[in-house]
Amino acid sequence: MSKGIWFITSLCIALVTPSALANEVDTLRSELQDLRKAYESRIDALEKRLAEVRKAQNETAGKLEDQAQAKSAAPVRGVSFNPNISVVLDGAYYTDDAGGGGSEVANEAFRASHAGGHGAGEEEAHGHGVFERGFNIREIELGIGAAVDPYFDARSFISISSNGDIELEEAYAHTLSLPAGLQFKLGKFFSEITRHNRMHPHEWDWSDQNLAYQNLFGGEGNLRDIGAQLTWVAPTPFFSQLGLEVFQGEQTAFGAHVTDAARTTAATTIDDALGNPGVDAAALGLAGRQSAPRLFAGFARIGPDLGPKHGLQFGAWGAQTEQHQEIQELEEPDEALVLQGDGYMWGLDAVYKYSSGRSNGHGDVVLQGEYLYQNLDTRITFSADAPASVGQSRELITDGMYLQGWYGFLPGWRVGARYDVLGMTNEVRSPQGTTGIGDSSRLSLAVTWSPTEFSRFRLQSNFSDIQTEDGGTDFDSIFLQYSFTFGSHPAHRF
Repeated sequence: MSKGIWFITSLCIALVTPSALANEVDTLRSELQDLRKAYESRIDALEKRLAEVRKAQNETAGKLEDQAQAKSAAPVRGVSFNPNISVVLDGAYYTDDAGGGGSEVANEAFRASHAGGHGAGEEEAHGHGVFERGFNIREIELGIGAAVDPYFDARSFISISSNGDIELEEAYAHTLSLPAGLQFKLGKFFSEITRHNRMHPHEWDWSDQNLAYQNLFGGEGNLRDIGAQLTWVAPTPFFSQLGLEVFQGEQTAFGAHVTDAARTTAATTIDDALGNPGVDAAALGLAGRQSAPRLFAGFARIGPDLGPKHGLQFGAWGAQTEQHQEIQELEEPDEALVLQGDGYMWGLDAVYKYSSGRSNGHGDVVLQGEYLYQNLDTRITFSADAPASVGQSRELITDGMYLQGWYGFLPGWRVGARYDVLGMTNEVRSPQGTTGIGDSSRLSLAVTWSPTEFSRFRLQSNFSDIQTEDGGTDFDSIFLQYSFTFGSHPAHRF
């Protein structure tokens, strides 16, 4: 057996000769060279392709740069203008058991200040606040908005009344890219002192404005003016915002100014009532319009994070007017009283929202409330029946509030209730003492159907107890409101 193994081993050694090993090495070297050539050829092809791509990229970049330069050198009229345009039709059928005048009575509820109504020497601009018995078109709102450039967005809203009167509601531009949560707005706009104040009439939860807003702000029922605004959203784990606003001060109730034409008319009326002793506009003692800006406002709001289904926000605000003028008792001109001074307002508000997550608001809940306080510090500049009182102080104080709630009982259907009051504190303070005025209150019930976000119908009933110069008056009223929106309308905020 050992001899066989020895023989096989010797045979293998004899076969593996130096010549065989050399052939194997040559074969491996040849394969390695072929492999190297193949890789080098592939690398050359890739480098050539890379050079071609870079060349094409450079040519494309050059063309884009040429196009950009040509576009920047083109006249402004060549720039594309593609704004968002929307139209809102808002109207209502109205009736009451006060001879059709209940809406006007509610919007002239008696209060310490008579500015903006009650014979103030100027025709009261009822705006959106008054409905006549029968069919009404409150407004047709035309909205236009577009991005100006990467830094600014601009919007304008024009209101057209049923008789064709045109009014500029808002026209402003605001920044898009300021750092640190800052935003600047410039133009004519609704003040953002509260969530409710910044809403257009078709956005209101009710067919009419609440008593406090309509009477303390007058005119359109909110604070709106030409000016500038700066807001800051703080970097907190919950929503928090601070804002400052500066306005011209063109108001009808808070910060009112009696125009030259109104002074002349009032003086003529008073002079006739007193037997023509020679009372003219200068005798009323009113100063000219102060230089603007005359109205300043600030606000703060916070929104704790309560989870995806709950929303809560609290707000506080204040406003100061540098000039306030009014003429009282022109219904009895022989008792006319002319006042001039300044004033301030402040308020608190809160809103809670619950979203059920079901379709079209089904199961959703909204609760909202607000308190407003107004103080006008004035002095008598003219008194028809008590000239000796000229120079005496008159502090006019009135407050108001509202509470409201809505519940979505079916998809697209909501039911709500509102209670609003004007004049819980409603008094005139003078050196002779304090004169109190009764309050006005109202309960409103409504059901709203919104087939989509673009259409809405509302049936609302008011039960009102309004204080007038002649005493309290009770009346009931009914609204059947409709609202249609078409076009690209901006989304409503929280």
